[in-house]
Amino acid sequence: MPQAKVQSTLFRYLAMLRQLPARMPGMSAAELTARLAIDGIPISKRSVERDLNALLDMGLLECNDKGTPRGWYVRPEKAQLAALTVAEAMSLSLLESYIKPLLPRALYSSVESRFRQARRMLEEQPNFNNERRLMDLLHVVPATQALVPAVADAQVLDQLQQALAKGEKLRVSYDSLRAGKKRDFVLNPGGLFLRGAASFVVATIDGRDDITVFAVHRIKSAERLIGEPVMLPSGFNFADWLQNGGGDFDSKGFVDLEMKVNHDLARILMETPLTENMSAELLNEHEYLIKARLLNTRQLRWWLMSQGDYLMVINPPQLAQWVADRHRAAAARYSSPDVSQPSSK
Repeated sequence: MPQAKVQSTLFRYLAMLRQLPARMPGMSAAELTARLAIDGIPISKRSVERDLNALLDMGLLECNDKGTPRGWYVRPEKAQLAALTVAEAMSLSLLESYIKPLLPRALYSSVESRFRQARRMLEEQPNFNNERRLMDLLHVVPATQALVPAVADAQVLDQLQQALAKGEKLRVSYDSLRAGKKRDFVLNPGGLFLRGAASFVVATIDGRDDITVFAVHRIKSAERLIGEPVMLPSGFNFADWLQNGGGDFDSKGFVDLEMKVNHDLARILMETPLTENMSAELLNEHEYLIKARLLNTRQLRWWLMSQGDYLMVINPPQLAQWVADRHRAAAARYSSPDVSQPSSK
């Protein structure tokens, strides 16, 4: 039998196993034929019956002949052979690149076959031309400037994830951005999160109580200290820490933000609010007053700066002053001789 025909038959068998229930009374051949057609596999009822008998001979199916029409169902111990649905294949293909950086290697290896199955299902099956085209036209575009992902050492990531899983300390050599040199210390890791293009570990340096964030790609070596349990501050909870803005860096607590924004930015914010409690009040034909209670994070301050003259912060006064000072500093840089003089090149 030609290789293409073998693949087509195998794919059809897997699709049947996916559609059939794993218990009595089963599904009739006519119903299965209709469901396969919906999945993009046109086939006659007679061919379906022939395939069902073949799968029965292989010991994969059971036939319930107590009624009319006969019902077919997958033997419970063989149910895991069922193929992915098209929707599952598409979702897995889209998710793989996003979750892979956070999954432990051992865990990723256990699901890698499903990712591979999803890719092959969409790439190799002629009946899924429309789905392949949709995948080509379906992408996630970051809302901020895209950055090339930071590359973390695979061995470091593996040791870190094992230490987190087992609640053990970790000896690391860290390339400190602030110190400008490598530092060696023992960490008590408390969580791992992905932010933008890089992964970060939340930890304390052994002997200290302050929670610190370390960039995983700056850890140059890591060794799990087997049998040495982590010692985190009493009451520390990683999920609560994230909820309170820890993953946004330099959070200064909640703030009641008030700002005037132009009409165009107001339209965007009313479609995609800063928070669920945000309000927008029309001041005049050009401006809205936006109010929202949210965490005063570095990310918020970067966003306020990025909007330029589209907005003006009114409250709190300290935040308004911070934004104004940085706009003045930026304007001063652009009015310097280095900028105002044309390049001689």
